[in-house]
Amino acid sequence: MKIVSLFTGAGGLDKGFEAAGFETIWANEFDKAIWETFEKNFPKTMLDKRSIREVPSDEIPDCDGIVGGPPCQSWSEAGALRGIKDKRGQLFFEFIRILRDKKPKFFLAENVSGMLAPRHKDALENIKSLFTESNYNLSFLLLNAVDYGVPQDRKRVFFIGIRNDLNFSFKFPKSLASKFTLQDCISDIQDSVLPAQEKQKTNGSKCLLPNHEYMIGGFSSMYMSRNRVRAWDEPSFTIQAGGRHAPLHPQAPKMTFIEHNKRIFVAGKESLYRRLSVRECARIQTFPEDFIFHYNNVAEGYKMVGNAVPCHLAYCLAKAIKTQLIKENLNNSLKKNIKPQAQPAFALVPESTILIGYCQSKQRQWVEKKGLYNIRLDNIGQKEKSVEYLLLRSNNKLKANDIWRVTNKPESMSNQELINTGYQNPSCKNYLIYKIEKIENSAFSDIVWNIEKLPSYKSIDNKYKPFTTTLSELSQATI
Repeated sequence: MKIVSLFTGAGGLDKGFEAAGFETIWANEFDKAIWETFEKNFPKTMLDKRSIREVPSDEIPDCDGIVGGPPCQSWSEAGALRGIKDKRGQLFFEFIRILRDKKPKFFLAENVSGMLAPRHKDALENIKSLFTESNYNLSFLLLNAVDYGVPQDRKRVFFIGIRNDLNFSFKFPKSLASKFTLQDCISDIQDSVLPAQEKQKTNGSKCLLPNHEYMIGGFSSMYMSRNRVRAWDEPSFTIQAGGRHAPLHPQAPKMTFIEHNKRIFVAGKESLYRRLSVRECARIQTFPEDFIFHYNNVAEGYKMVGNAVPCHLAYCLAKAIKTQLIKENLNNSLKKNIKPQAQPAFALVPESTILIGYCQSKQRQWVEKKGLYNIRLDNIGQKEKSVEYLLLRSNNKLKANDIWRVTNKPESMSNQELINTGYQNPSCKNYLIYKIEKIENSAFSDIVWNIEKLPSYKSIDNKYKPFTTTLSELSQATI
């Protein structure tokens, strides 16, 4: 599936969607300090460098989805809370303009939790109305990245919409059971860090690990107003866009309380207090190690990292979007092909039984010509006798458009009877025969499933043996 990325930044959303099997075909980013980083990490993506206000919708390629995080400074709890009245807040309307013109299957928009402030209630309701009036079923939720495999407390608002004609609403994925800490993600690089050069200039190639350098200099009274240290066994504080506000490294003890809005470093331990490096922040944001940030001043590095959506959170959302689109679209496609006299529409539910069958290339012509499929009688159980659909494979991958409807209850047939149908060289005495009918499903020709991900495949003792699954289970195994 193909996406367009608006207000792209360094590409945290794009990297997460890429990991879930999406392709970013076009992106827009106006900040020239980011261009080199994005282009070197996404060399196949067309990067448009104009202000989004200057980009006509017809110059943006068609796509399956539009994702992005319109600038959030004006909504920030730490800022003036000007919201939609601020020029940056109004960029949300540019996102909606392009969404209405391009009409993709889905969209995802991310923003800071500050937009939920009571003073923004009317503006927020207006934005939600604009999304629904654009013919999308809107799902809206405040998420904490720590619940989705990110070692960081980071609360952000997500708007996810599914185009109305697809007839379903997005369901946010459940929180992951596993939680990750600073120990998990940065303990192995504690001793290889460098301080920034004078005037916060980068060390460049002198860094032992790319971007593993931290901002130097003092700490403001605002910074010292509360504890900035999380322990090794805790997730990080929120990674912010400014290096001056970067959390402190967990090698230091938590800061000492003096009075309201005043903390100090523990006496005798002052040398342990340093800001997290750009690379440590990138790891906490779950950027992969080979994702290199390019900048001259470390402040630019912190800004790119801090403004990004954590890659693994983006992956979890992208995977859920893809799974739900495939499941609902395949379900709807099958419903359209059901013959009323053969099967009532209510029978097609997510738990419909699907037979995953193996077919050698030399047998494929017989299957397609005769509309028959055979399995050995010693390979069947009760589920194999009551399947509703057949998916054929020749290896460990399945194409979504190679699906057949089973049109009758299977019948037994001897090897001689099978030979009489034109089947060559049957290897056993008795078979179960299904009458099948091809379902034309060209809309899903680009979808591929990996059957090795299916629990029911893992339980069989022969990789060529047919087995059953369900539509729900199958939708979890996309590549």
